[in-house]
Amino acid sequence: MTIRLAALSAWLACVAVAGIARAGPQPEPAEGSPTTRPEAARPDSPAPTTQPGPGATTQPDLKAVGELVALLGHRDIAVRESATRDLIAMGEPVRPIVEAKLKEQAADPDPEVVERLKQVLAEVGVMTLRLTERVSMKVKWIPAGKFLMGSAKEEQGRFDREGPQHEVTISKPFYMGVYAVTQEQYEAVMGGNMSRFKDASRPVEMVSWDDAVAFCAKLSEKTKLKVRLPTEAEWEYTCRAGSKTRFCFGDDESKLGDYEWFSGNSGNTTHPVGRKKPNAWGLYDMNGNVWQWCSDWHGEKYYAESPKADPMGPEGRWPPRAAGRFLAQPSEGLSLGEPQRDRS
Repeated sequence: MTIRLAALSAWLACVAVAGIARAGPQPEPAEGSPTTRPEAARPDSPAPTTQPGPGATTQPDLKAVGELVALLGHRDIAVRESATRDLIAMGEPVRPIVEAKLKEQAADPDPEVVERLKQVLAEVGVMTLRLTERVSMKVKWIPAGKFLMGSAKEEQGRFDREGPQHEVTISKPFYMGVYAVTQEQYEAVMGGNMSRFKDASRPVEMVSWDDAVAFCAKLSEKTKLKVRLPTEAEWEYTCRAGSKTRFCFGDDESKLGDYEWFSGNSGNTTHPVGRKKPNAWGLYDMNGNVWQWCSDWHGEKYYAESPKADPMGPEGRWPPRAAGRFLAQPSEGLSLGEPQRDRS
């Protein structure tokens, strides 16, 4: 099994784990990686959640799922919470059913049921990587799929290098870190913390691309899983989380402060992870708080000539990609188009 440390930032950020199939046979393991799934690994490897592994082929009982969904609107809050936990515990196979139930709510929505269904979608498929006895890291299952990479010519704040917009296929599912890598997590793996804005729960920063790669290597050793930085395509795919708009939540930049830390609300400092709203796939701080490293090298014309499936970035030694922006104003073009290079 392969793990992608998704978007380890220029100031270090999110973690991803890749390579477990959602259903059916497992993909071929990467060279040197274990053949066991995380839930079957050694006791000192990642501690799984209580739900079935995302690679499990067992399909949920449709009747049971329907009964649990019906209980999400129950007048007793204890019943609602129990039904929510039970749905989450069913694991990744329940996702398409819950998504369908959420669409059914569009015609005559019950606010309580809608929020509960969104909670299930945000938490299903989460796995915990144990770093020390007290420090852990949560990663979220991301399905394979297609998306439009880059930004449309008419998008406000767009840079020319964010195009041409083109369809990209991510052919294999993977895990992405739910939160940015914190200073506590970085120190648990690397034994040190070079961050300027010291706080255990804030994202680690002042991290070079080489530092990020070294972190991936050490985390691989610690978890017995193959860990690497994500490609720019993988990062943008998870950042967009199925959206086709300027931001993951739509085009209205007045709502940006609900989802991200930027120059208009950050006070020129980083902030503890997970304090803002997540995107539709349950990931936090994807467009704010810190820059996030990708594995790709920079290529001015790569968008026009990149492969349609799983682009790995151009060959060469241009500066690597840094996804997202730190302390960027919405008017400066903070969008979901091509991530800009780090300028720190």
